[in-house]
Amino acid sequence: MIVEKITDLIGNTPILKIASDVHGLPNINLYAKLEMMNPFGSVKDRIAWEMLKDDLGDIVANNKLIVENSSGNTSKAMQAIAGIYGVNFKLMSAIAKVPEPIDIMRIMGADIEELTQAGSDCFDPNDPNDPQYLIEKFIEQSERQVFFTSQFTNEKNLKAHRETTAPEILNDLDCVDWFVGGLGTTGSSRGIIETIKTRDAHMKAIGVCGAAGELIPGIRASEQLVEAGFYERKIYDEMITLYAKTAVDNMLELNHKSGLLCGPSTGAQYAAIKHYFTDNPVSTETNVVFLACDRMEWYISYIKKYRPDIFGLKDNTSVMAYFINKQQASQCQIAPDVINKWIDQEQPFIVDMRTPASLKILSFEGAINIPEKTLEDMIEKQQPFPKGKKVLFICAVGQKSLKIASYLRDKDVDAYSLEGGVVAYQDNKRRVA
Repeated sequence: MIVEKITDLIGNTPILKIASDVHGLPNINLYAKLEMMNPFGSVKDRIAWEMLKDDLGDIVANNKLIVENSSGNTSKAMQAIAGIYGVNFKLMSAIAKVPEPIDIMRIMGADIEELTQAGSDCFDPNDPNDPQYLIEKFIEQSERQVFFTSQFTNEKNLKAHRETTAPEILNDLDCVDWFVGGLGTTGSSRGIIETIKTRDAHMKAIGVCGAAGELIPGIRASEQLVEAGFYERKIYDEMITLYAKTAVDNMLELNHKSGLLCGPSTGAQYAAIKHYFTDNPVSTETNVVFLACDRMEWYISYIKKYRPDIFGLKDNTSVMAYFINKQQASQCQIAPDVINKWIDQEQPFIVDMRTPASLKILSFEGAINIPEKTLEDMIEKQQPFPKGKKVLFICAVGQKSLKIASYLRDKDVDAYSLEGGVVAYQDNKRRVA
């Protein structure tokens, strides 16, 4: 087969039937649509092309700068397309937690601006400096014409999957009983679900997200879904939340047993399928479809973090990979309605992990600001906090701070977390008022 442009290879990806002796689910026919086989390596190739193709003539003619908020697959595809057409692409995003996609984009020639003031993956509704806002501010102040694709709000995100991905699935399978989708922008799952239901109205859907505070590349944590412009809870019959390590372990199962060199978001969907149908077995033959979104090569450092044993490394469990048990959580959380009194009595060393912009809105007297990533690096390299003094950690919604407090308790630090974070603290103040 000969094609004239690499963009002609976007879409028409094959479907792989995962062998039953791999997944072990009775009466389940499990199908993975291999979006990793798009030319730039991911499902996001579809939306990048859809958002750009109709405007490329104008973009080229007016030498417009393409801008997007993405530190992963969408930007990779956009940089590739921009290069083909001889125009510039600028990535504006919060600090990436996985370095490989950023490095790849640097190799490809992307202009990358890391929005450090927005660099928190602990969702904070009080932070006005989210990437979307900062991009709009950049466009207003730019001296050149800018074309902002805005994947989180652009209806062409949905269109790409309604008009290409879903019809391909319908052409390949006579019946789809379940669709399972990881929730990022939620454009892929929503577009696919809505179209498949025009034929298979009985189909049910499962949405997959990370547990609160968890980072699974390409999938949002549960508390971040409010930011996803296309997200509608009613579309999904079931919602399943997962830990990052579960996603990695199940990715490895597909890597090893199916030869499917997929990434962690695919592992998360696969884990959700096994979890749901183990608890809810079916008695008749059932077709289940999910997306193999991208390849595992982009995530080597991420895999090392959660499975260092694979690389012969010592398992120095990182702060962010630490799992909290119920006993630890009950011991180290301070309720928002008593936090001020507790601080007055205990005089703790207070560490606020939020962004500087959030601190301007609300801060605790005497607190020092150590951003989440810096704090994690400090703790993993050395023990910076006194063992004879209480230490209180504060974040936006109380998840990151709880993990760190729990971790440090295992290191004999008298550590605590503000339960529910600043959001719960402000809610309590409003109720009292």
